[in-house]
Amino acid sequence: MKKFRNWFFKLLTGYDLLEYEDILRYAAKVNKSSQEVLELTASIHDDNKKILELNGRIIEANQRALETSNKTIEHCRSVLLLCQEVKANETLD
Repeated sequence: MKKFRNWFFKLLTGYDLLEYEDILRYAAKVNKSSQEVLELTASIHDDNKKILELNGRIIEANQRALETSNKTIEHCRSVLLLCQEVKANETLD
């Protein structure tokens, strides 16, 4: 029966049944590999989204730090001007 099946399959398709089954097994492996690649790609995509969110937070923190530094510089300038006025007043007295 098995020989007849192999012979009949080859007659219909031109392929040996064992070769066809090997092709099916290979296709199943490729499909499994493709699924693994898709899962890995999805994981990388999620990681990239998290990195972008963190980069956004870092940029916002740096902007706040820059604003604070600018305020500190302005405050120091004000103090320096005040000190210069006090020194000028002392020399006038």
